[in-house]
Amino acid sequence: MLSSYSYCDNTTVTLTIKPKVCVLSSAEELCQDELQISWHSNNTRNLCLYQKNEPVPLACWEKASEGSHNMALNTSTSLNFLLRESARNELLASETFEVIHDHKQYRRARRNAWAFF
Repeated sequence: MLSSYSYCDNTTVTLTIKPKVCVLSSAEELCQDELQISWHSNNTRNLCLYQKNEPVPLACWEKASEGSHNMALNTSTSLNFLLRESARNELLASETFEVIHDHKQYRRARRNAWAFF
């Protein structure tokens, strides 16, 4: 999945995250994964990548039309990532790394349609 934003100056900024989802089994407490975050723009820009609610950027790029950042994850909650214009602190794109808790005890067992009981 990717998010793409267009602006009145015909600039499109695309942000992608791989992987996008982590499914935790009932025996697991943390998602431990390597996250690849990348972006692309039609024009060169000065951008910074942030994790939501964190004041310090994960990475910044100057006069670039694309960039990437890899990071190790150890989380039990979903994380939001924001791509902001450096000078104006304007939000250009956002993506979410989603953590899903797979609790089998809450699932109903599937039966074949032809089963009578």
